[in-house]
Amino acid sequence: MMNKLIELRNISRAFGRTQQATRVLESIDLTIDDGDKLAIVGPSGSGKSTLLSIIGLLDPHYQGDYFLRGRNIKALENKQLSQLRNNQIGWIFQNFNLISHLSALDNVAIPMRYNQNIKSKEYNERALHALDVVGLADKYALKPSELSGGQQQRVAIARALINEPSLILADEPTGNLDSHTSSKIIELLLNLPTSGATLVIVTHDANIAQQCSRRVKIHDGSLVHDHQ
Repeated sequence: MMNKLIELRNISRAFGRTQQATRVLESIDLTIDDGDKLAIVGPSGSGKSTLLSIIGLLDPHYQGDYFLRGRNIKALENKQLSQLRNNQIGWIFQNFNLISHLSALDNVAIPMRYNQNIKSKEYNERALHALDVVGLADKYALKPSELSGGQQQRVAIARALINEPSLILADEPTGNLDSHTSSKIIELLLNLPTSGATLVIVTHDANIAQQCSRRVKIHDGSLVHDHQ
């Protein structure tokens, strides 16, 4: 039996002042279990990335209730939220978000610097292992400008894995990659040795969504269906 990781109840999100607010999400109910590989699909502007930001604890300005392992997120203090974001959530972005002047190894190591459970003497070994998992151990000394787009995204994936999170969030992770490289990146994501970590991917690509174990569709801010 799967354990419930996330439960969203009646989540809505609006941007702008009350009188002229633009509703982006409307009454979203969604449950995500441990080990799910969930695709959130929908057209541009449908609210996919906004929903992912809420799930990833980056956007607290929503209405409704968000439960993470049974705890209501609204009851947590900022310090607790920061620790959850760093220790339990790994982010993968469309634009990679690597720091240009740092090596691949140092980019991967960044999240560990905010994790009190990992000692500094372990940084290099753990980062090198994460790069090995994504097939880039031999590129550890290279900077982002010396890597291809696919290699940069692999570094970003290694960085997302480094704190052994229970939740990995990917926002259009192949949006800047060619189709062949995209296929390799999605294959890597769906087969990561992450000890049952939950994966949530925002994508407009139906082929990517079909490879996930679950799919939800967002249209005009509303959840229109959930395919197992």
